[in-house]
Amino acid sequence: SLDFFRISLFTIDFVTKQLTIGDGDDLGDMRKKGVSIPIKLQTRGKHEIEFFVELCFDNDVRCWAEFDTGAGFNMLMLHPSYIEKLNVKVPLQKTNYGYYLFSTTLPTLTYCTNKEKLFSENVFVGFKDWLIYEGLVGSGIFKNKRLTINIPGAEMVAH
Repeated sequence: SLDFFRISLFTIDFVTKQLTIGDGDDLGDMRKKGVSIPIKLQTRGKHEIEFFVELCFDNDVRCWAEFDTGAGFNMLMLHPSYIEKLNVKVPLQKTNYGYYLFSTTLPTLTYCTNKEKLFSENVFVGFKDWLIYEGLVGSGIFKNKRLTINIPGAEMVAH
């Protein structure tokens, strides 16, 4: 669905629940007043675009997570290899975590380039077997903001 926005930017206003397709005339002002977040683009075939954001966790572990506004506000899934990287203690007693191999909360989650401005505390995380990326993150950190996604410029701007 992002292919439609390959050449234009768009803004999701999570407060008013509106989508605006824009020409970027005020993008410079948005960057000054808000926070710019670099994104890494990945294309699959002729018409599929995915994008990733770099997340940082407490002990300076970094992860490139697919950004998915359709995944819900509180979504954070990580590949099971992050259990060890994040020093997460998994109980020896087996428990059914349903959809996940294991789930817990992490003390903090930040967007690496803007740690002081974009962070969440006590973040739910599910470690998912067979996750094809390092992680997947929803849009929860932006739930009280407007988010402009600039595919041609490989950035998001939260304002």
